[in-house]
Amino acid sequence: NVIRLGYRRVIKSTYRLLKELRLREPTTILTMFLHLSAIILIFKALGLIKSNVVIREVNLPSQLLKKKSFPFLYKLIYRYLYPVADRVICQSFDMYQELKNYTSADLIIINNPIDTAAVYEMAYNPVNAELYKVNTDKINLVFIGRLTFQKGIDLLVEFASKLNENC
Repeated sequence: NVIRLGYRRVIKSTYRLLKELRLREPTTILTMFLHLSAIILIFKALGLIKSNVVIREVNLPSQLLKKKSFPFLYKLIYRYLYPVADRVICQSFDMYQELKNYTSADLIIINNPIDTAAVYEMAYNPVNAELYKVNTDKINLVFIGRLTFQKGIDLLVEFASKLNENC
C-alpha cells in the first residue's frame, strides 16, 4: 500500500507518520533515507512503535559528513540511533568498515546485485549499432546514474582521458 502523508518534507509529516505506523502496526519497516531513519528510530527508542526497523544505508559516512552542514548531528544519529535498528544493510565492505567506526548497530553486507556474467557477455559481443545509433569506429562510454563520489565517475573520466584519440 502507498500512503500519502500530504507533506513534501519528512519533518512536517512526523505526527501523521507516527499515527499511520501505530494504526497499521507493520512487522518490519525498511527505510533508506537517513533523516527518515532517524525519525523512525526515535519512535522505536521511545517505545511508540514495536516494528522491526531495517535500514539500508546508501552513503559512505565519510562522504556524507563532508557535505552536510551539521556533521555532528549525523554522527549522533549514527552513534545513538542506528543501534536501535534491528539491522543495518551496508552496500559494500567499505561502507561496513566505516559504519563500524560510528555505530554498534547490527550490520550486514548485501552488495548491489550485478550479473557479472551478463555484463562480460555483452562487453564481448557486438552491439546492434543501427538500433542504438552507436559509432562503432570509436569506444563509447555511457554512464547512467547520480554523479556522486560513490559511483566512481572520477575513475571513468581519468581512464577516458588516457585513451588514444582514435579509439
